[in-house]
Amino acid sequence: MNNRINVMNSNLNLTDTNKTREFLKEENSQPITPLAIDDIYAVVALSRKYVARSRESFCHTLIKRMSDLYFKDGKLRPNASPLVSRSENGHVNGFLGVITKQFRYGDRTITVANCHHLVATKEARKQLMPMRLLQRFLAGPQDISFSDGSSDSISELWKQLGGEYVTGESIYYKIPLRPASLAAGHFLKQNRNGLGSGLRSIATYADTIAGRIRIPLFYRKEKTGIVFVPLNKDLMAVLLEKMKPFYLLFPQYDPSDIESLFRLLDGETRFGTLHKAALMNTNDQPIGWFIYYAQKKGVCEVIQAVSMPGKETQLFDSLTWHAFSMGGVEISGRLMPSQLQTPFTTKSVSLPARMWTLMKSNDVELKHIIQSGKAFMTRLEGDLWVL
Repeated sequence: MNNRINVMNSNLNLTDTNKTREFLKEENSQPITPLAIDDIYAVVALSRKYVARSRESFCHTLIKRMSDLYFKDGKLRPNASPLVSRSENGHVNGFLGVITKQFRYGDRTITVANCHHLVATKEARKQLMPMRLLQRFLAGPQDISFSDGSSDSISELWKQLGGEYVTGESIYYKIPLRPASLAAGHFLKQNRNGLGSGLRSIATYADTIAGRIRIPLFYRKEKTGIVFVPLNKDLMAVLLEKMKPFYLLFPQYDPSDIESLFRLLDGETRFGTLHKAALMNTNDQPIGWFIYYAQKKGVCEVIQAVSMPGKETQLFDSLTWHAFSMGGVEISGRLMPSQLQTPFTTKSVSLPARMWTLMKSNDVELKHIIQSGKAFMTRLEGDLWVL
């Protein structure tokens, strides 16, 4: 996820560690409570004021998304535990989104709580309210606390509160599809002038010519022997079952869960058009699947790209061809540990610690499983793209 999609935006100053720790020990005079449905308007206003990407959506859109995500019939959903903090006059001055999900580890059911959106007013930040929100979250009953796509400041705070980095889940990749157009776009962001349309036209022409003469970075070709099948909730459930034996810790999905996630992702249009496809060989055996946002002349953000073991190259080739055919100039995604030493690292630009995946658990065994890459955790289980 890039900087415009930073889910943990709180601008904290963490230079005085001792002061921070002492403050967290004090009695909390300002209450932190579960989100109530009447708080949604205040949370949306707070988010739109302090989080740039929230301003890219209309207020009524954010209100509906938050209502659908956290509430049903006016009550919090069983898997939702979002928190708000209040000032002395009772006004909402901070928010932390929390969704829990059940995973399986052998015969055990493991509860993983994902915090995904931390925001607070300037006054609340001076009072270290984001720390209190995180502290309350981390003290919850879940087996594993999890945060995806976090900034450096939040990562430091997380460590102070007893958490740790998940190194293997904190590597991102960028795949150039149209390098000349990509370079031109970066140049124009840094140098706003009248060269825009002319430079883009030249870059587009260069990409086209280079593709015709088959320069590797520019040339994309559909691979034979692979069939693209529309990915629906039932097919996704089947594919997940086939993937489960290769992981020790695996999320529990049923078709209704998948349908809700697809509906949530389909409703997001800021990052382009959502594409979901399963990849099959000519014998109707699964190769893998991908879920990503295609954006013509822009960055294509990958939510999930998974292959059966040993099929990573076919997944990579299919994903890059598909995004190229949709007009994208670059693919951006988070690496799965199983994709190390595959084209996802050898034919892309790797960005370690571009943003951090964070974890906290008192179970040493679970921590080892996650740190060793034996847990199935993708952006679909982590990042939320709706707020």
